[in-house]
Amino acid sequence: MEMQGFPIEIKTSEILEAHGWEVTNQASYLDSQLKKSRTIDIIAEKNVILKSKLGFDIWLCIECKKAKNPWVFCAKDLDLTKEEFRRKVVSSAHFSENEQSHKKGLLGLVMREFLLEILYPQSGLKLAYNSFEPFTEGKNLSIHKARMQVCNLILDLDKNVSIGTLSRVSEPYCVLYLPMIVIGNQLYRYENDQLVSTDGLYYCFSYRHSSFISEVVTTESFEKHLNNLEHSMLKFKTQNHDK
Repeated sequence: MEMQGFPIEIKTSEILEAHGWEVTNQASYLDSQLKKSRTIDIIAEKNVILKSKLGFDIWLCIECKKAKNPWVFCAKDLDLTKEEFRRKVVSSAHFSENEQSHKKGLLGLVMREFLLEILYPQSGLKLAYNSFEPFTEGKNLSIHKARMQVCNLILDLDKNVSIGTLSRVSEPYCVLYLPMIVIGNQLYRYENDQLVSTDGLYYCFSYRHSSFISEVVTTESFEKHLNNLEHSMLKFKTQNHDK
């Protein structure tokens, strides 16, 4: 554990617990690429049950970074009307499902609806597709390490939270993994030849032949972005209860 990020982890955990999330700190997982045991700062879990008896957990997979230098991302509007981006959202939706869901093929559609129709449209965030960390000679070390941690965890969960692991739930059920990086420094986006301070964005990238869209937020804005996520979860649950 990097002690410089520890205060950020504690503050983030306290906010999550105050919002009713089940929090696990320093959760261990296997980095299958290096065959080494690693830890992620936070896994936070919350449940969404729909009237149709479809249900899913959201697991926030969070890495906290103090970051010696500010982070800069090239950014553009998040355009959900473009089929290219919609395909990227679907390919970036990492989740595990139980046998009932797998047989009926339902929850893949549920996850697609939640992400494309509810979560991303109301976020108001920009889409980042390239990163830069000043004064590191182009190495982007803290950005790379943070995304590596959340991605390796999710790839391990993809592999090991199997259909059998969730079989205790008799109704169609799954776990959706959402990567998030919390930075204790300034965050900027580079857009239209201007450098603009921002409190959050979606970072779209590939890692180990898989697609990811990770939310990157500052420590000060974390609770605001958590409120937005919870509002999305409630809206999705309410809409599905009305159907």
